Amino acid sequence: MVETVEISDLTDEELREYAESMGIKVRANSKRVTIEGLVAEAAAKLLDDELDAEAAADAAAAAAAEAEGDVVETPEEAQKKRQAKRYLLTLNSDGEVGGKEPQSFGINERKITIPRDIEVEVDGDVIAQLNDLVITEYEHAGEDDDGRPIMLERHRKRFSYSYRPVEDWGQHDAHC
Repeated sequence: MVETVEISDLTDEELREYAESMGIKVRANSKRVTIEGLVAEAAAKLLDDELDAEAAADAAAAAAAEAEGDVVETPEEAQKKRQAKRYLLTLNSDGEVGGKEPQSFGINERKITIPRDIEVEVDGDVIAQLNDLVITEYEHAGEDDDGRPIMLERHRKRFSYSYRPVEDWGQHDAHC
């Protein structure tokens, strides 16, 4: 079984090794807080690079579709489609601090509050945001042949929830 290890739980030496395994050059006199910042910055850059690559791929696909005469959906049109779709959502309670309290979200310049354990009607933008809210955890999975730590990245949903499409829009009382 793989054990989850938080960066803050690593020893100074393990943190240095992890940073070096990410390609970060760490000076012998670098302070821990500096190394943690460099690791966080490198992780954020990796995520940005992934998002940039996805955006570039989407743009290339849209350009190819447009060149072939296909109808291309603008981001605004996609958002309107998502907002037009309605879902019944249940945001489950969890064992974390505040895990039984209603949860507030900011979505496309709107603030909504969703109660826990009660089915409410929401639009597709809410579901899209919940799907995008993930927590990244790093797991120490042993060491490589050179004794450096092997860290695995794992993503999990920030909230536990379930949803289903609304068959007759506007039929339900609870709205967000």
